[in-house]
Amino acid sequence: MIGTGYVGLVSGACFADAAHCQVVCVDSNVGKIEALERGEMPIYEPELGELVQRNVAAGRLRFSTDLPNSVQQAQVVFIAVGTPSRRGDGHADLSYVFRAAEAIGRSLRSPGFTLVVNKSTVPVGTARRVRELVARNAAPGARFEVVSNPEFLRQGTAVRDFMHPERVVIGVPSDREPAAVAQFAPGDGDHAHRALDPDQGSHFDAKECARMLMAKLYGPIARAKQVPILFTNVEEAELIKYAANAFLAMKLEFANEIADLCEVAGADISAVTHAIGLDGRIGADYLQAGPGFGGSCLPKDTRALARIAQEFWRPCRLVETVIEGNEARKRRIAQRIALAAVAERADMNQVYGRCIGILGLTFKAHTDDIRDSPAIFIVRELVELGARVRAYDPRVSHREVRQALGDEIELVQSVHEAAAGADVLAVLTEWPEFRETCAALGPQGLDKLMRQRVLFDARNLWRPVDWQGSGFTYHSIGRPTLYATADETVEKAALDTSPGAVHRFR
Repeated sequence: MIGTGYVGLVSGACFADAAHCQVVCVDSNVGKIEALERGEMPIYEPELGELVQRNVAAGRLRFSTDLPNSVQQAQVVFIAVGTPSRRGDGHADLSYVFRAAEAIGRSLRSPGFTLVVNKSTVPVGTARRVRELVARNAAPGARFEVVSNPEFLRQGTAVRDFMHPERVVIGVPSDREPAAVAQFAPGDGDHAHRALDPDQGSHFDAKECARMLMAKLYGPIARAKQVPILFTNVEEAELIKYAANAFLAMKLEFANEIADLCEVAGADISAVTHAIGLDGRIGADYLQAGPGFGGSCLPKDTRALARIAQEFWRPCRLVETVIEGNEARKRRIAQRIALAAVAERADMNQVYGRCIGILGLTFKAHTDDIRDSPAIFIVRELVELGARVRAYDPRVSHREVRQALGDEIELVQSVHEAAAGADVLAVLTEWPEFRETCAALGPQGLDKLMRQRVLFDARNLWRPVDWQGSGFTYHSIGRPTLYATADETVEKAALDTSPGAVHRFR
């Protein structure tokens, strides 16, 4: 498994556990490999640490920086390296994939057969290019095949997603073949050992061996969970991944646009999305309104798909609109938080010097990833408006936040510290801790900490009725704002004697 990021490390550990095969995870980062050998996880992912520890102890999983030796000993080699957005045009940067392909080619054993599996998310045509690079660098007589096996792992639930997939997609090279669904009975895939026989002569079929090896590898998971293994050609497999992520992004953007409509129409987005999500043709997943989508997949993959479509002269206008809408969404939420800090006076100059408490910097809960996080974008906008930002996230790396935002924000260690002296407290990530801590404090506890009674819930963790009569102005997404009453405002004004205190509740 070349690459020890979210995809490589999770996939390697899960294969070792479910298929009981010998897995070596390879990375050029010596520090990361040494940390993994000490049992230290480079990422936060629920269940991953225990899974790695169990399979290392069982002798099925190990780590190495020696790519040539690892490839020479392997039947199957996965490419699971990053494909970030290329600067300037949004296309996927394939340099890591291509370098891995060249290194694999130089390391292939001969005689023998090696299956190369592209698990990184890549544009259409990449598997064929990988095959060319492997062949160009391989020794004479080395036999190999390249297939595409896209991943469908969500950060925060990656181990569960791998062990309980809804489908497994495997793209095998073919001039033209229809998609086929394979259901494997016990024992299927056992003939894959033929691929290791260097004396098969003219009867050797690399594509068939590729199918058999992948069937054997995924067979235990497919049989246990009764999920289909879909064999497609490589172009279909590469497009399936991008199409799936683009569709999920469209659902999120759709929910956000309907939420904007709900706010002015006096409706509750939660009721609307719940009702439409009960329609089996639509489904409830990815209909949660919020500050915009982020992370390492959806933003990058939608940009890449839009670029791919443009290069094929078949532009995906809907995907392009989703990308534009998501960028505008994050900016709008930042503006709404800024206005909430000054009691919605339409003068952004008033934001200067205001204290804004931020709860959550990762793009979603149960991960430490801030890549393309809406929260990071929003905080940057608030800082540019002159706000003083005090932020807390239970899992984020302070070093990575400093790299993204510099030293212009104060990173704190608790909800209490983020709320202290704040003109508005904004929830940007749906960590359960935020709801639990605020519930424990109650409105009175928060009131004692904050400068103004204003809460901006960008994840709809609460219902407006939960803050009724609390003295707080409660902003949320896709629902009418709940304003503090005049009596509550007067009471707060009497209590707040800090210099320069401003009370603008309605």
